[in-house]
Amino acid sequence: MSENLYKGGPGDKSAPNDVNTDAWFQNLSDHSKERAQDPNSILSQAKNKDIFFCSIPFTQVYSEINGNYQACCFGADSKVSVEDVSLREWMEESEYMNSIRREMLDPNSDLKAVDSICERCRSDERRYGRSRRTNCLKMHTNDHEFWDDIQKSAEMFRATDMWAFEDRICEIQLKVFGSECNLDCYMCMHANSTTRQQAAIKGDVWSDQIFGRLDDRRKEYFKHVTKDRTKGIVDQVIELAPYTRSVKIIGGEPLIMKKQYEMLDALIECGEAKNIRIKYQTNLSKMQAG
Repeated sequence: MSENLYKGGPGDKSAPNDVNTDAWFQNLSDHSKERAQDPNSILSQAKNKDIFFCSIPFTQVYSEINGNYQACCFGADSKVSVEDVSLREWMEESEYMNSIRREMLDPNSDLKAVDSICERCRSDERRYGRSRRTNCLKMHTNDHEFWDDIQKSAEMFRATDMWAFEDRICEIQLKVFGSECNLDCYMCMHANSTTRQQAAIKGDVWSDQIFGRLDDRRKEYFKHVTKDRTKGIVDQVIELAPYTRSVKIIGGEPLIMKKQYEMLDALIECGEAKNIRIKYQTNLSKMQAG
């Protein structure tokens, strides 16, 4: 197997079916150094692989381009829409999220929910010894202030079986602005680019062999994912702004989506913008607002 498939950057000694945690928890606060002495702490159990811990269910609010929530971009579709359940309700009350949090903190868990919802990372770690989970843990556990807040949130959940917004630890990633995009990049899924959809369908370059059948159901899905789902979302993002560490804006091409600028203006007006990082997943071909 080629090394570039399982090498995960400096300090990573992982191999297929063998996650190496040596590079985790190298920059701990004094508080976390004390917690590291307790073999039953979340820190120790994650480091020793006694639990399949991931920081993402404790820190990320994510919805896919179809409007449905997921644990992250690799998580299973929850079938729960942002149009039906608020961001707060999703994070605090959904059994989807709470089931994986519960299992990720239990050394005796059978990981039934994790195996279903987090199948991509489970598979990647068997094949390569690394995954999005391990990459995030390497980063998050070495940011000692961030890790202390994650640890606090996870410990509270372990004690109460409840998750709540409390510290500024959340990243909001919502694909609610549609899939409008100005480019037709060959590596992109058609659902993520209106230009790619038009080029494939109207230009008669669609390949059933490569992409599957272009039937009426597929065309209706394309219409579904281009829908604007921002109604009420900006207000919810502002409500959660005191707990938000970063907002990641994903398209389509976010820099041509006028609605996302309304959200940025609202974050500035509420006074929380100075505390929040903005991330873009963009092609950078358009640099003017709207």
